[in-house]
Amino acid sequence: MGARIFVAHSELDSLQRIAAALKQASYEVAEFTDPMKALLALERPDPIAAIVTRINFGHGMLNGVALARLARNRQPDIKFVFAASPEYWPHTAGLGALVPPPIVGAAIVDAVERVLTGANESPLPLNGHNLSFPLSYRLFYTDVWLTEAQYRSTKPALIAIEYSEFDDALGMARDINASGRFAWEIEGDVRVIGPSQIARRIRERADELKGHPKVY
Repeated sequence: MGARIFVAHSELDSLQRIAAALKQASYEVAEFTDPMKALLALERPDPIAAIVTRINFGHGMLNGVALARLARNRQPDIKFVFAASPEYWPHTAGLGALVPPPIVGAAIVDAVERVLTGANESPLPLNGHNLSFPLSYRLFYTDVWLTEAQYRSTKPALIAIEYSEFDDALGMARDINASGRFAWEIEGDVRVIGPSQIARRIRERADELKGHPKVY
């Protein structure tokens, strides 16, 4: 049996086609429709060679780029293949190979082999340049109310949702609060805003936040 590969895709047909192609190429494959379950599975001691994932899992779900960044915090050597439209290349540059649709098993297998052997992980050019657009805003939330001290002690174990635009993070914070959960902080490269500031900005910018978050 070959290297262990995770496949994360919310469309069952695509998930099964990708998994079947990798199994035929002698890889050991685990399948996930929920990216969070794939992330939690990385807590097991067995190393994973690569993850094949889509980008857009739908509203309120961890996106594929955030999955990649969080997974590398757990296993730094893990490789990534993104089955996604070319428009997402700026978000995946430097993280892994991007395979545009239609999903063809042979193309996925080829991309997995390339990233595992250290070939160029971002083969699609953007205007001839190798650009990278990091996700700069991290939204921290909890499912239940905590005191400030409890939140601070819990924060290192929380999984942040990452966005490239502040308005997307703020829009998700609005949705989280509306669902009965608690948005605690939006942490950017140069600033952090807490729950009272989040609530105030959501009130003040309600109309502007329509259509956010955009899902990558």
